[in-house]
Amino acid sequence: MTVSLSTAYSFFRMGLVTGLVDVPALIAWADRQILALPTPPAELIELALAGRLPHSRLIWMLGAFAGPADYDLALTLLLARAGGLLAEDPTRAPDLIMGLRLLNEEEYFPQAVGQELIALRQTLEEARTGRIPAEAVSRHLRTFLAPYRQRNSLLKQLVPAL
Repeated sequence: MTVSLSTAYSFFRMGLVTGLVDVPALIAWADRQILALPTPPAELIELALAGRLPHSRLIWMLGAFAGPADYDLALTLLLARAGGLLAEDPTRAPDLIMGLRLLNEEEYFPQAVGQELIALRQTLEEARTGRIPAEAVSRHLRTFLAPYRQRNSLLKQLVPAL
């Protein structure tokens, strides 16, 4: 299975919004696509040249380019990315939760995932107030993200270094 350009654009847009993907990863992906495709679309070339644009402009561009995308797959890949980042550094759990909660603004966002993000935010608050140990935050997030790790092979099409 190959991730479509529209789905990749959605993944990178959500990744930039949440802080789970940085601009160099987006530009590197666009560069790889340009080299791999016999006739790359103009939007890929535009993305490859847009590394110095503000995040907000890149997010807008990616939204405009996405068209019909598999938003469930884009979200799944983003959650797989969060799982990989958490595995690399469990102390990032609070930052990952705060970034992921920004996804609740997405109009097509699955309600079950949104509810889990609310629960994660509550776990984070409980840890901050000392009602539960800080390790509980990382454990809760790890449990939530575990099923998404099965998409790591697809994720590597977008962000190979993980």
